[in-house]
Amino acid sequence: TQSTWGYKMMALTEPARAAAVALRHSGALLAMGLAAPVLGVATPMFALVGTATNGALAYHSYLFARAQTNATARQLFRTSLWHLPAVLAAMLLFKTAGDDDSDGAKAKRKTG
Repeated sequence: TQSTWGYKMMALTEPARAAAVALRHSGALLAMGLAAPVLGVATPMFALVGTATNGALAYHSYLFARAQTNATARQLFRTSLWHLPAVLAAMLLFKTAGDDDSDGAKAKRKTG
């Protein structure tokens, strides 16, 4: 089957594969959210907010993997719509002070 515009959608043609991809990627996002504070990119508060946000995506990915229905696919899609803006906003809000490169840009202007 194809979408209205002629594109073949993997969720329609191979729902089990689409569910496996969604589950795998949401698991990776969970790990990256926990790794950000360890790597010094964000504060530990980001791990909390990121885990909750990425956990919601992982949960809906799991539901879609368990039962590939239109309802679970739609819920996963809706979750993905707010997930990225929420994670990016949390990253900006909870970034570490050393991530501001404005000092580096000023130093380059002085020397160059």
